[in-house]
Amino acid sequence: MKALLLTATTAAALVAGAAIAQQAPGPAPQPKAERQISQQQFEARQAQRTERMFARLDTNKDGAITKAELDAASKARFEKADANKDGVLSGDELKRGKGMRGHRMHRQPA
Repeated sequence: MKALLLTATTAAALVAGAAIAQQAPGPAPQPKAERQISQQQFEARQAQRTERMFARLDTNKDGAITKAELDAASKARFEKADANKDGVLSGDELKRGKGMRGHRMHRQPA
């Protein structure tokens, strides 16, 4: 059961990383006061991100994401991150963020 939970959590993290990696870089940082958004704006952005991620993962466009579709997306993200193609992700590969969220995992707190 723990292995299944770990696999599901890892897959979710890989999928989330994929969604973030697919987004184009945004505009230059704004002063803190201008970065604030309302709860309604935040929820709208989250809904858009969820819709984009779902559309990307639902490769056969049947309105559902199967385990096979999720596994294929996870495998693609892993292969992209595995820079030396040895089938193992090193800490260095994660830090470089080769298509995954590794660079976020090593970010220093502000």
